[in-house]
Amino acid sequence: PICPMNADPSPAPADRQAPDGPHPALVEDLTARNRMAVELRQRDAQLQCLSRFAQQLNAPLEVPAMLRALVTTALELTGAAGGTAGLLIEGRMVFTEYRQADRWVPFEHRFEPGCGIPGCVMESRKPVLSADAEHDPRLSPEIREAFGIHTLVHVPILDRRGELLGGLELHNQAGRESFTDREVELLLGLAASLAVALENTRLR
Repeated sequence: PICPMNADPSPAPADRQAPDGPHPALVEDLTARNRMAVELRQRDAQLQCLSRFAQQLNAPLEVPAMLRALVTTALELTGAAGGTAGLLIEGRMVFTEYRQADRWVPFEHRFEPGCGIPGCVMESRKPVLSADAEHDPRLSPEIREAFGIHTLVHVPILDRRGELLGGLELHNQAGRESFTDREVELLLGLAASLAVALENTRLR
């Protein structure tokens, strides 16, 4: 018998069956693209946040308002739950208020060199990270219990000569994760901008 021209008399092999789902390479590519898109959106949001902070510092602000702007911007950049910023006054790091849950609360604390997290930063003039603040002996038990601190980062505020002007401390990164190196870099950039603004204020 003559077979139709388009007919294939041989049975289709099993390996020619249609795949059950998308090719793994395609899935990996889409995942990478989505991750890149998220990172680009995050970078864009960070740049906008930094730009707003720079505009605030260019305005004629009093020092307490500058510190508030620093903390608010740092919380927005990192997603941390709370934080504070203080200045070096007569050899001690002095803090007066704390930002938590969209409000400012009194936070009257003074730290000598070597005392607490701020005291460690006073001595080293380098950032301090703690991914397990609940068991960190450097953290004051009173402060830990008052704010339920799990993770923290403290960065120094240094002038152009490397002299210590103050410190910025944030607590409880979102998801109880540790603060990242990228976030520390952003916070150091904020602190440097504030240091310039403080110097300019003192020269007026």
